[in-house]
Amino acid sequence: MASVEQNSPSKVPILTAGNISPTIMCQFEHTCKNYFTHKKIITDDQVSLIIGGILDDRVTDWIIAEHERLIALSFNVFMTDFRQNYLAEDWEEDTLQELLSMSQGTNSFWDYTVTVQSKNALLHGTTSHLPDDKLRHQIGAGMEVHLSKKVSLEKLNKILDFRKWLNEVKRCDDVLRAEREEYECITKENRDMSRRSNYASKPSFCRPPSNNNNSSQTAPFASTTNIPVARKQCPKLLDSKCKPLNKNEGCLKCRRFFIEHRTANCPNDFPNPAMYKSLTQSDADRVKRSCGKGIAAVGFSNTASTSASTSSPPTQSSHPIAAILGMSRNPTAISHPMLLA
Repeated sequence: MASVEQNSPSKVPILTAGNISPTIMCQFEHTCKNYFTHKKIITDDQVSLIIGGILDDRVTDWIIAEHERLIALSFNVFMTDFRQNYLAEDWEEDTLQELLSMSQGTNSFWDYTVTVQSKNALLHGTTSHLPDDKLRHQIGAGMEVHLSKKVSLEKLNKILDFRKWLNEVKRCDDVLRAEREEYECITKENRDMSRRSNYASKPSFCRPPSNNNNSSQTAPFASTTNIPVARKQCPKLLDSKCKPLNKNEGCLKCRRFFIEHRTANCPNDFPNPAMYKSLTQSDADRVKRSCGKGIAAVGFSNTASTSASTSSPPTQSSHPIAAILGMSRNPTAISHPMLLA
């Protein structure tokens, strides 16, 4: 894209090589007029002084080919020809369409009017340029709804001077924005206060413990949380393996011999599969010989086996004793560390 460069107001403006947009064209025209005013250049000499600052080869070819005709033109007529030859063919219609479709949206009124007036300035010197009265109607049409209602309520449309009308509407917009910001601030404070109140009213167990960098204080909180842990199942229990329990008043759930409860009302948990070992009739006989009928535990013995013969040496290792529970339709295998009394 082309750009406009000027080292000082007394120097000829430079239009660099590149595509020329309506905005750049307007900027070049404005800079040239400032140069004419600063240097007090007469009308007849204006075009001849600034055409040397146009550096694009396409434009310089046009200037060289029609040099005598161009330097005889006034600057305004020269700019009209310049636009017609080096801007897009529909630039005027496109620019006007962009202007008519503008609206304030969430922008401030002043930013909105600056944008509209800048777009209208690109159309200066064309039939599409909007005078102040039409520009005022266009600004009013794109105004934000709440601001438009406030302008009507305060009878600002009766102000005839365009610049004074802009300043009064800006004042209304500033008031509305200040009120909106204050309302949003109050709403945010009330929302934060409500959240803090709800948080404080919750039971203490719903809130995490305070971090005092002391692991010994946070440990009890973690230990009181009951998190179910999935347990591994034992091998499936065959019906033949249930006979020792059935014959010796045993429970098919906790795998204990000589007890008063049964599977339906068993108060104990299932056996631990890690200590799994199938029960046999010899296990029941050993319990019966060692402790008598009524002791309902079969499992480890950390001392010498009392049921073995007196000639057998004591053993120091523990032997897990467990059972396999068989169900009629869906046999389930679970074991349990049963302590031998």
